[in-house]
Amino acid sequence: CPSGSDENRCPGRFYCNGNDTGTTWIEESKVCDNLKDCPNGKDECELCSHGALTSSKLLLKSAVILVLALLMGGLICFLNGKEGLNAYKEELQTNSGRIDRLLRLQVFFFDFLMGVYLCLIFVATLVIRGKGDYCLFDLSWRSSHYCTALGVIFATSSQGSLLAISFMSILRGITSNFSLIYISKKTV
Repeated sequence: CPSGSDENRCPGRFYCNGNDTGTTWIEESKVCDNLKDCPNGKDECELCSHGALTSSKLLLKSAVILVLALLMGGLICFLNGKEGLNAYKEELQTNSGRIDRLLRLQVFFFDFLMGVYLCLIFVATLVIRGKGDYCLFDLSWRSSHYCTALGVIFATSSQGSLLAISFMSILRGITSNFSLIYISKKTV
């Protein structure tokens, strides 16, 4: 038919516009296969199971995890800001003490960044929730500058903190060994 009405409601087809009519359709076997075959991506959205934490409509489905992200993010920012300020104000006499403080300040900074990241995830989830069905625009979200910035904050925070802790452990190990050598020479 010129109108395409003879192609409506055919068995074994998934219609991309969602109402069992139209010329844009895919085979039902391609629905929920983790590949968006419909131009609008609807074949990977509403009908598919996404697990307990996510859904096709939301970036984070679990309200508990969402609230925990905000609370933990705020608490992490507050505590690391407070302890970082205390460490900054310390008056140290030795070079190893100053280096140790510098490394602790770096850990506080990078952990503070993780708190910022968690708070921004909360905000991003609310913004995305307001836009509608997340599944239909997840590719544009994942390729956006905002998502990229969140990824950079997360990677910088986690890797920076680990690096500072590693250096701190090495420094403390070296300092401890020199102290033991000095004590053993002094007692001999």
